[in-house]
Amino acid sequence: MTINNNTSSAEGADSSQTIEIYKQALTFNVIAKYDPLISQLLHISSYCVIYQYDEEAEDWVKSSYMGPVSVYARRSVWDKNGKDDNITRVRVDNVLAAKQGDLYRFGLIVLNRSQPENFSLGFLGDKYLSQEDLDEDRGLLIEKSDQLIIVRDFNGKAFGLWIFDEKDRDYLYQLLMYCTDQLV
Repeated sequence: MTINNNTSSAEGADSSQTIEIYKQALTFNVIAKYDPLISQLLHISSYCVIYQYDEEAEDWVKSSYMGPVSVYARRSVWDKNGKDDNITRVRVDNVLAAKQGDLYRFGLIVLNRSQPENFSLGFLGDKYLSQEDLDEDRGLLIEKSDQLIIVRDFNGKAFGLWIFDEKDRDYLYQLLMYCTDQLV
């Protein structure tokens, strides 16, 4: 009697693919409750811890935000303007005051497991910001250290994203760089 192991392998692959699709759809729907402008889920990491840089102590302080992190594309006012050829640049103050953050092209959210409040950031590339803000270094900053992806937001606050898996951390860093370089 011959046993065909290929069938069970194929069924296992189909099952894991189905679970992955379900997980992405569920994550998309959860994020849509917090950000109805989500248009596409770009990446999910299963676990992230957020640190905030304390200027006085000159050290990273662990926050209460921890859980799965997702990066996603958003519908924004830039979509209505068509191609990026004739971009009207905006001031950072206008980005911060925008209604529902509809100027941001991308978003990052940590669906917090330790409390009801989530951590989120909006991303907008330098090519959308006024030259004055760029000269004053008021754009987003993304760097990578050995253990953290460091993001400085438009308010000047620095956050560190700790992700256990080094390959996942590297991928997320590259994706966030893409979001701020705005190659789309």
